[in-house]
Amino acid sequence: MAQQTLDRETGKRLLAQVREGMSVYDRLDQRVGTVKDMYLGAAEPKADERGEGPESAPPRDTGNEGLVQDIAKVFAPNELPKEIQQTLLRDGFIRINGGLFSSPRYALPEHIDSISGDHVRLRITRDELIRSA
Repeated sequence: MAQQTLDRETGKRLLAQVREGMSVYDRLDQRVGTVKDMYLGAAEPKADERGEGPESAPPRDTGNEGLVQDIAKVFAPNELPKEIQQTLLRDGFIRINGGLFSSPRYALPEHIDSISGDHVRLRITRDELIRSA
């Protein structure tokens, strides 16, 4: 349990360094795709009170739409099960675009192993990533 907590905390710090357009590689050094979008996750009330909530991502121009509509666009049209959506929104995620004919894949913060330059290295394989139908 302690290792899982450590992985999650390290992943959250690394997630804050991820930027759109970075290349993503799995633990086998296979290119998975490019970061299309990312979300730092929702803060738990107690963590937020202690000032340990997620940092805010740079503001994006979303027109007249709010955060809920913006996040809904991330999951549509390849909708994920509600339970997975809730996990992604709570913990944060990276949405990875694998190419023209592949569906988006999602990495949780604890899936991130390291960041170097323009590269995100994952601690799992591409087949272990969350993928929409």
